[in-house]
Formats: sequence, structure tokens, C-alpha cells
Amino acid sequence: MNNYENHFFLKPITKSTDEDYIKALQIYVEETPKEIRTNTNEISHWLDKKRTTKSFEIMVFVLFLDDVLIGFSQLTYIRSQQIVIWDYISLKSPYRKNSVFLIFLSMMQNYLVAANKEITYYLAEIGNKDNGEHIDRESAFYKRIICLEGYGQVMSKYYNFPLGLDNCESEFESLMYLKTNDNISYISKETFMNIVHAICYEYYYVWYSEFINNDEVHLYKAKLDKYYSSIEKYNCEAVHININYIQCPLFFSGTANKTSGTVPSKKRKRYAQVPFLLLAIIITPIILAVMYNAIFPLLNIDFNNISTFISGIIATLVSYFAIKLGSNK
Repeated sequence: MNNYENHFFLKPITKSTDEDYIKALQIYVEETPKEIRTNTNEISHWLDKKRTTKSFEIMVFVLFLDDVLIGFSQLTYIRSQQIVIWDYISLKSPYRKNSVFLIFLSMMQNYLVAANKEITYYLAEIGNKDNGEHIDRESAFYKRIICLEGYGQVMSKYYNFPLGLDNCESEFESLMYLKTNDNISYISKETFMNIVHAICYEYYYVWYSEFINNDEVHLYKAKLDKYYSSIEKYNCEAVHININYIQCPLFFSGTANKTSGTVPSKKRKRYAQVPFLLLAIIITPIILAVMYNAIFPLLNIDFNNISTFISGIIATLVSYFAIKLGSNK
């Protein structure tokens, strides 16, 4: 019987000169619609500068499947609100499957947990042009996946904020989806507006201030002010903002909790012992030969056949290391 397996590997990217990052950007460019695509030079800039940024931190990952680079992802962590925004998750066309996307998402969440990030909410922004009639392909796919992961729609007006001053197509209504450690039914208006304020002014404003002059910064801030005010006005009489899960009927079935959440992950053992095994096999005969000729006679230890003695010791060492390596798989 044939055995089938897949090996997924998540690689965090720490610098823009990483060759895998450069290759993964091509996937991002090919799979992400122009109206929601951030300039790759800007991503590279903030990737190299992230440790000096106080308000937010971007993280970039690439995904391998069976040693083939198949995915790119960028997420943003806004410190003041302890929120994670899934900015981009792009997969090569042959691998754009629900199962691969969910594994990618799960591995990144496990990474964040291992990094001890304090996270209150995970957020996803889904395009909603013309009330969803002209939703882009990426948003449609994304919406289906986050539904399975237990995200609820924040029932408020929301926008895809402008990606700079030049990409006019990037400004349109969108939907915010939210996930926490429970399927909450609402959040307070103050909490929601604090989140929106952080996204506008601690993330977008800081991001684009690096690439435009002072006059343009004022123009860009005016755009953000317009959208922020619109959202604030929409919720002026609200006490809290409802979170709606109705669009995903799986949440109301008895098996809902079995399909959401992260897949348990385990660190793969590395075979660092192999070089030591080879070194031991090479050096051991030399040491034993010295012991046989110089030390053993002084101790009145007699071996009639040095080759038998040495081969026996080497066989024992090889067996020991083979058992250790086998137990680490």
C-alpha cells in the first residue's frame, strides 16, 4: 500500500533581502487585486524597519508545501489595542484550497501564541463594493474561510481605507470581521471606535507618512478623518455594536466547534546528531587504537584482536545513535 503525506513549513521573514520573501512577493502580486494591493516596496520598507516602530508591527510569512513555496502572508499587530489584522494571505493558484488556507492560518496563529503576543481580537477586512455585488475574488474566498474559523461580522459601517493618495480604487465600503476567544454577541461602541481609531491613525497614517511629503500627509489625514467621522456618525446613537454570525449557519449546528480553531502543531526534530555520529565513527578507532597500544597494557588488559574489539565498539555506537534518531521522528 502506498503512503501519502504532505509537509507544510511556515517561515517567518525578517528582512527584505531574503530570497524566499522575494519569490513569495511574486505570488502576492499575481494573486492580489490591484485595488487592495499594497506597494511591495512599502512592505519591504516596514519589514526592515519594524523593530523601530512603536505603534504597530508587521509580520511576514511564507508557506512551503513539500519544499515548494506556495504562499505569502502579511499581518499587522497594533500594540495599543492588542489586535491582529490579517492584511494579506495569498496562495498560488494550484494551492488555493480551503484546507491549505486553514492550515496556513492555523500555523500563523500558533506562531503568535509561541511569540507570547497578547491578542484581544483577530480582525479581517472583506471588500463589500456595492453591497457585495462586486466583491473581488480574494475577498470572496477569504470570507468563506474566516466563516469556518468562527469570525463574526461587526454590524457597523466600515471602509477599506485608502492605500496612499494615488490608489483611488482602494477606497470603498468593506466589512469588518472579528474573532476572540469566544463567540461574543457584541462589543461596546467605545471599544469599536478605539479599534477603528487605532487602525486609521496608528497604522495607516503612520505607514503612509513615510512615503509622502508634508503637504500630502495633511491630504491623506483628511481622507482618514472623513472615513473615521462617517463611521462615528453611523454609530452615534449606539450603545454597543452587534457581532453577527448568521451568515455562517455552521455556527448553529452541533458540530460548529469541531471546524474552527487552530490545528495543534509540533516542532519537528532536527537531525543535528548526524554530524556527531559520523565524527564519532571516524575518531573512535583512533582513540581505541591509542588505548589498545598504550593504556590497556599498563592496566594489564589484554585483547587478542584489536579489529574485533574496535568493530564491536563502533557497532554499539551506531546502534545507539540509530535508536536515538528513530525515537526523535
